Amino acid sequence: MNRYKDIFNLLKNPTGENLFSVFRIADSCYIAKDLSNNFSLVIEHSLQSDMDWPKPRKTNTLHFVSGRKVTFEIEESNQNQESFVTMITCTEKKVIFPFCAMIEAALSDESIVREMVNDPNQIWLFLEDFYDCFSNKKSNYISKRQTIGLWGELSTILAGKVTHGIIETWKGPEKYIHDFAVNRIALDVKTTTNRTRIHKIKHEQLFDNTNTKKYIVSYTIAKTHNEGKSVDHLVEEISDRLNPIIRLKFVNKLGLIGYNFKGEHPECIIKYRLRSGGKMYSSEALPHINEDDIPDGVNGLEYSITLDNLQGLLREAHIQVDRQIRGLE
Repeated sequence: MNRYKDIFNLLKNPTGENLFSVFRIADSCYIAKDLSNNFSLVIEHSLQSDMDWPKPRKTNTLHFVSGRKVTFEIEESNQNQESFVTMITCTEKKVIFPFCAMIEAALSDESIVREMVNDPNQIWLFLEDFYDCFSNKKSNYISKRQTIGLWGELSTILAGKVTHGIIETWKGPEKYIHDFAVNRIALDVKTTTNRTRIHKIKHEQLFDNTNTKKYIVSYTIAKTHNEGKSVDHLVEEISDRLNPIIRLKFVNKLGLIGYNFKGEHPECIIKYRLRSGGKMYSSEALPHINEDDIPDGVNGLEYSITLDNLQGLLREAHIQVDRQIRGLE
């Protein structure tokens, strides 16, 4: 992903207000810089003014424009040319990380590129799946509590084969009641810096009116200055194991949390290590309040549970649940 950022940084500023300095990165595809130093992916189309152009869209950080006739100042040839283009422009440096992931995913398959060149509507269809990632104002503040929770969820992803399935079933960033959910299996990850496994758990994460099987994974971790890994390290490790299309989905989910890029979030730089390995528990084995004992009108019930003296799932059962959330069964 850094390749595209590096290309953009090497582009000279264009010589005029309505000109774009560009570098060709694939057939009919360019990285572009405008006079305001905005970063764009440009797809060049044949000169068909009657083409069915999708409507423009605009968010706080991203602009989508199609059917525009522009003048290129081509970096490699020192020549100018006019073209009809579709442009996706990043107007906020904070979201360069997901923007570069988008470019990498778009150019990862020659058939995708051909479809985009022939039909600008295909570019919008590709973009709209993660367009909302750029819709909200980004914040560089992720709290310590959020970071510890995210550390546990990312460690769960890395605890086995990093698959398309595990990224799809990761629901934590979507504010879903469970951290991972698929095919009537739900998994919640609880992470604490205490030495004992005491976690706050919402009642509905353990019991509801469905036949979904529910599980809890517990981590106890400790802050460290040398060994261990930070959230930044975990994000990088997961990203490196994914193909460009799935990596974009992962980056999109990080964007929903407010995670922008490595090094920006102070809490995400801090390293933690496991005090002991993660343990998985069936919700049925946990102490809880029976539904019949909850008074009418009481909602959002949450309680602290001590798990230290409870029996976790046997290894074979643990592996089976893990394989299910990874889409391996």
